[in-house]
Amino acid sequence: MDNYYEVLQVKNFAEIEVIKASYKALSKKYHPDVNKDVPADVMVKINEAYEVLSDFEKKKDYDECLKMYLDDEQNVNTNKTVTSKESNESNDEFQNEGHTISHKIARAASLTLRIPISIVAAVFFGAIGSFIIVSILDDDSSWLFVLYTVYGSLMGTILGKISDCDSPVFAFMGALITIIGMVFPYYWYYFDTIGVLYEDVAIGRIILDCTGDVIHLFLKEGFIRAMFSVLAPIATFSAIIDRL
Repeated sequence: MDNYYEVLQVKNFAEIEVIKASYKALSKKYHPDVNKDVPADVMVKINEAYEVLSDFEKKKDYDECLKMYLDDEQNVNTNKTVTSKESNESNDEFQNEGHTISHKIARAASLTLRIPISIVAAVFFGAIGSFIIVSILDDDSSWLFVLYTVYGSLMGTILGKISDCDSPVFAFMGALITIIGMVFPYYWYYFDTIGVLYEDVAIGRIILDCTGDVIHLFLKEGFIRAMFSVLAPIATFSAIIDRL
């Protein structure tokens, strides 16, 4: 639908007096006798618009039609905007979901590699650290067992930093690795002397006896040694789980 108000360069639904004044100005500007460079159909369109809008009844009917047309056009534009917005939101949601899935896949792949590396590193450094502690301790040095608590905290830090994992299951696994690291030097010693200490005892009995002797070394003579021995794997667990 042609908007005659735009043709006459006035606002929509302008008064007839305004329309007449604009028509006079446009006629002086675009009339073929005045301006030879303007196409003839421009003035034809201006005259057509003026014929309708300068008549009260024709203008009334035209205004009703124009109002309906503009309302319909506005509704169409609104729907387009809403549809576009919904489409953008849907695309954003899809992209975010895709990004989340990609991130989860990348993290899972990273953990698959980092966790074994962290375990190997913890076992390696843990074995070295445990042998160092054993060389420092003497038979009655219960207070020096505080070193095992520090040892457990370092084990947890190594496992947590390298693996970038804060799972309670992995933290429990780290606590077990700490316990194995603590007792490893003692079993190493018993392995070298097992023939002398246990002679021809069955393998099951040997394991039980070795384990009993190792426990006795850690819990010997009181609460202090036992406390720090127990705190070591707890420190490992805490160092990993504190990454939550």
